[in-house]
Amino acid sequence: IGLKSFEAVTIFAPPLILGLYWKKGNRNGAMAGIIAGFVIWFYTLLMPALIKAEVLSHEGLLGFLLRHDFLNPHGLFGLKGLDKWSHSLFWGLTFNLIGYVGFSLFTTQKEEEERQGLLFVEAYDPKLVPKKSLYTIRQIEEILGQYVGKVEAQEIIGRFIRRQGINRQSITQDDLIRLRGEAERILSGALGSSIATIIFEDKSTLTEEERGELSNSIKQITDTLRLSRHELAEANRNLAYLKEFSENIIESAPLGIITVDSRLAVKYWNREMENITGVKRAVAINRSIPPLLPWVNRGAWTLGEQKELIAQTSVNQTIKINISPFKDPSGGLVVILENITEKKKMEEQLLQTSKLASLGQLTAGISHEIGNPLASISSLVQELQSLELYNPEDIRFTIESLQTINNHLARIAKIVRSLGDFARISASEKMSTNILELLDQTVNLVKYDKRSRKIEFTIQADPIPLLQVNPDQIQQVFLNLVLNAIDAMPEGGRLEVAIRRVAPWVLIRITDTGGGIEEATLDRIFDPFFTTKPLGKGTGLGLSICYGIIKDHHGSISVKSRKGSGTTFEVRLPMEEMEESDGRTHTDH
Repeated sequence: IGLKSFEAVTIFAPPLILGLYWKKGNRNGAMAGIIAGFVIWFYTLLMPALIKAEVLSHEGLLGFLLRHDFLNPHGLFGLKGLDKWSHSLFWGLTFNLIGYVGFSLFTTQKEEEERQGLLFVEAYDPKLVPKKSLYTIRQIEEILGQYVGKVEAQEIIGRFIRRQGINRQSITQDDLIRLRGEAERILSGALGSSIATIIFEDKSTLTEEERGELSNSIKQITDTLRLSRHELAEANRNLAYLKEFSENIIESAPLGIITVDSRLAVKYWNREMENITGVKRAVAINRSIPPLLPWVNRGAWTLGEQKELIAQTSVNQTIKINISPFKDPSGGLVVILENITEKKKMEEQLLQTSKLASLGQLTAGISHEIGNPLASISSLVQELQSLELYNPEDIRFTIESLQTINNHLARIAKIVRSLGDFARISASEKMSTNILELLDQTVNLVKYDKRSRKIEFTIQADPIPLLQVNPDQIQQVFLNLVLNAIDAMPEGGRLEVAIRRVAPWVLIRITDTGGGIEEATLDRIFDPFFTTKPLGKGTGLGLSICYGIIKDHHGSISVKSRKGSGTTFEVRLPMEEMEESDGRTHTDH
């Protein structure tokens, strides 16, 4: 198949080769030669192959041709001694040439064919190509002066003449050619070699009018390019200014900013990163990021994922880290670090202040809870002091009184321990926590408040998993919300707490039957220092602290209320299942 295809291609060779050297050829001759060649190729190569493959029958006319000595495809016109490929190639080229030459000679060329033949065949005949028209020194100066200025053109020509030792009055043809080449070289640097060649085109090719039009066009192009270069230079200056301005902003930001490529190699390291880590930029650049920040979990360096985490450095700094994918086809990460050590300290102080404020609200109820058993203990002690302890009745009374005193002391110890647990300074670590037990502890603590005696408490809970939270902070949220609900029901009412599992969240809903909140103030209820309580009754920080704690736990808090219809607070915390806690329902008064 390959040789057959090759011989088919060779049929085009005679028209192509003769077209280069014979200007009398025409379209009719080329078509006749190609057709004749294809007929011979088909007859001597393709047809025998088709007969052998039984595509064509070898009976009848084809059989006659195959057996004929003069028309046999492999021995055409009695030619013997050649293989089938050479035989087909010889007769194909022969008939191709005969057809091309014969039809070209006996048919008339069209005017277009004649013109094209002259241009194509005789274009590079040395006898027909005239010598380049030469310019004088003055003409070269005038042409060059149109683009570089008249004075500079004269200086260029003068320097060339002096450097080459040319006599201006008796300049030779070779000197003019070299001078023209120098002028073309000068213009090539400004306009490009192609345009410079066109400008110095032969005088015989371009008329003076055409040359003038060409010069005007090139001057317009030159002016446009000059303006474009000016605009480009201005754009580059603006770009450099913006780059410097952006870098100044990044360097001045109180945040550590890093960019890393897809191999986690550092590509940018700003000044604040030097302050946070103590590692200089020159040391950090092109190094792998994990060893530079060993206090960040290696699992955080995952390409294509956005993460936010808190890390503790080796020098006890608390760092908030935001990792985002780099918006670039090459990939990588943008890492922003914020030193929140002081912020964390202030939050902890604020949380502790809020705890103490909550304890202040419980003080009256707690003193009553402790005062009653103390009064009973005091009375029993006085009775015991008057006994002689000689008869069995006095001994039995003494034993029962001591048991009662012990129970009262255990109750007081429980109250004091609950207050101590609540009031202690909390750690910032999160741990697996049973939310239901935390809520029970909070409600039991609130029940020491004498205002809660008129409140009916109902807790309904689904089986929920342990949550990864800071228990002290979440208890502070529950306490603030429950105390606010009690404040909203001064004449008593019902407080319902429901804990539901709504994957992927745990939903805590706290509902009271108080007077509700006006719609105009709902949007501001979580703002710092905003309160609806009378002066001296609230700081306006309780709900703001709750909002911040829940956000730090990647959850949400919202409120629904209508004036006169009570209020519902909803807290959502993300689930991290470890083991199930038992659900239950109970009602306390």
